[in-house]
Amino acid sequence: MKPYLRHSVAMLCVLMLAGAGLHTTAFAQDDTPEISIVDITEEPTQPPDTNSSTPQIPDSDFLPNDVQRQEEDGYKILRKTFVVDADVTPSELIEQNIMWHGCAYQYLDILKEEMPGTTETKTVRKTVQVTSKTKERASILAAQEPTLSYSEDGYEGKLELDEANLVIEDGDKQSYSYTVTDTKEYTGLASNDPYLVPKTVQKNGVSLSLSNLQWTPVGVQQDGSGLPASYAATAQYSGKAWGSKITGYSVTLLYSGEVKKTVPGKIKYTLIYEEVKPEPDMSAQTDAVQEPGKFPAFWLVVGGCLCVLAAVVIGWIIRRRRR
Repeated sequence: MKPYLRHSVAMLCVLMLAGAGLHTTAFAQDDTPEISIVDITEEPTQPPDTNSSTPQIPDSDFLPNDVQRQEEDGYKILRKTFVVDADVTPSELIEQNIMWHGCAYQYLDILKEEMPGTTETKTVRKTVQVTSKTKERASILAAQEPTLSYSEDGYEGKLELDEANLVIEDGDKQSYSYTVTDTKEYTGLASNDPYLVPKTVQKNGVSLSLSNLQWTPVGVQQDGSGLPASYAATAQYSGKAWGSKITGYSVTLLYSGEVKKTVPGKIKYTLIYEEVKPEPDMSAQTDAVQEPGKFPAFWLVVGGCLCVLAAVVIGWIIRRRRR
C-alpha cells in the first residue's frame, strides 16, 4: 500500500476509535444513579378531567332550554339558551369551567333577546257605598259618576255603573222631642172644685198632665138661691213625646266591566362558551434538554470519518489522473 493511503487509513482508524470512546463515555455518564425528590405537600384540587365524556352538573340554578355545539375557526363553540323572567340577571346564568363531552369550555359572550308579552282580561264587579239625603232613584243616579277607573293587581280599565242594581237603605237617624196635647170635657159636676177633674190622662201611650182648666156653670138651682145647678169643666192636658227621623240614606252602587293586564315577556339569553385548548406537552423537549450529546457525539464522529474517507478518495483520484 502506498504511503499516503496508509496515512489516510491510519487517521481514519484513529478518528473511529475516538468516536467510539466518546460514545462509550456518553453511555457511561447515563448510568450515573439519579436522585429524586418527593414533594409530600398536599396537592391542590385537581382540575376537571378533560377526558371525561359525562357533562357536568351546571353551577347555575337555571336549566337551559337548548344546548348546541358548533365549530368556528378551529374552536369548538358551546351555546346555551335560557328563557327566564325579566328580573333574572345574566350573572346568575354564567357558568365557570364547563365540561361537556370531554371538552373544557370557558365563557366568551352573551346574547339577549326580549320576548313579546301577553295580555290577560277578566270581568270585574265592584261595589261603592255613598250617602244621600233623598231616596229618589233618579236624584241619586244623577249625582253619581257613570264610570269608575279600576287599577288593581296589574289590571286596568273602566267600569260602568249598573243602574238596575241600585240598593237604597235607611241611613242614620236623629232623635227629637215634641209636645202632645189633649182636651177633655167634664160635665154634671156638683161644684167647680179642681179635685173633681183628673190630673193626668193617656194619649197614644204618652202621659199628659193637666195644664189648664176652665169652668162653665150649667142651669140654676130650684130653691131660688140663684146658684148654678151644676158645672162643666174643660180640661187641657199636655205632655212631651220622643221620636226619631232619618237624616240620610245609604246607597250601594254596582260597577262592572272588563279590565286588562299586560304581562311582560320573558328574556332569552344565549350564553356562548369557547373551547379551552390543552397546553402543549413539554415533557419530550425537557428530556432532550436533559440528555445533550448522547447521540450527537456518535454521529459527529461518524460524519467526520465519512468526510476523511471522501477526502482520501478524492486525493487518490487526483493523483491517478496526474499520472
